[in-house]
Amino acid sequence: MTKFAQIILPSALNDDFTYFALENQQIGDVVLVEFGRQKLWGVVILLHDKVPNNFDIKKIKNVLEIHQKIKLTLNQIKFIEAISSYNLASRGLVLKSFIGILNSDKVQKEFTPLTHEINQKNFHLKTLLPEQQKIYDEICRDLSSAKTFLIDGVTGSGKTEIYFAIIAEILKKDASSQILILLPEIALTSQLLSRFEEQFGFCPALWHSKISKKRKREIYFGVLNGTVKVLIGARSSLLLPFKNLQLIVIDEEHDA
Repeated sequence: MTKFAQIILPSALNDDFTYFALENQQIGDVVLVEFGRQKLWGVVILLHDKVPNNFDIKKIKNVLEIHQKIKLTLNQIKFIEAISSYNLASRGLVLKSFIGILNSDKVQKEFTPLTHEINQKNFHLKTLLPEQQKIYDEICRDLSSAKTFLIDGVTGSGKTEIYFAIIAEILKKDASSQILILLPEIALTSQLLSRFEEQFGFCPALWHSKISKKRKREIYFGVLNGTVKVLIGARSSLLLPFKNLQLIVIDEEHDA
């Protein structure tokens, strides 16, 4: 039986487009298709066997290829829909933040995914003060429950040391864990980066608009493979394909 795939493409368009599905096609597959004069990677959001109404079946093209490394989950597809709806942005534009790197002209060049070599012996965290320890203990008791915690304090009161300690605890328990630290602006990254490297003995990945395309590909596939353990980034880093994301820290959460 002929099957059709509804596919959203990383562009400003909100529509999904109909293609002939490949055998064993699944929802969430990242696929290569012809779109106009270009070839684009998109995502399958629906499979069906009904010919689209008032549509010339001869104009429907085939899905060319399924990406062997990347597949979106149903939750990620729902996430795209939610971001699109909340921000009044097209689904295609949101998808571009998820997989746009795949459509780079230079994506075929050889590169090695970024890998973090973590040695717990290199962790040299500062000793927490009693009040910090109390907050740390409370959060650690509920780390597996997906709760949200707000640490409120003036600048220099030690909030960063608390979440550094939590990150260390997560990495010690499960070396495959990934952590995302969100910052409101690029200017804040350098200071946090140096503090992190000093206390953990490795440099986290950085993700923002000033990072080169080559470096972004290395980070992207490192996140996908699970070899990038800690990433510091601006808002768009929330849309990276994390394999085992265990903690999201929103630093400077009060910043408008």
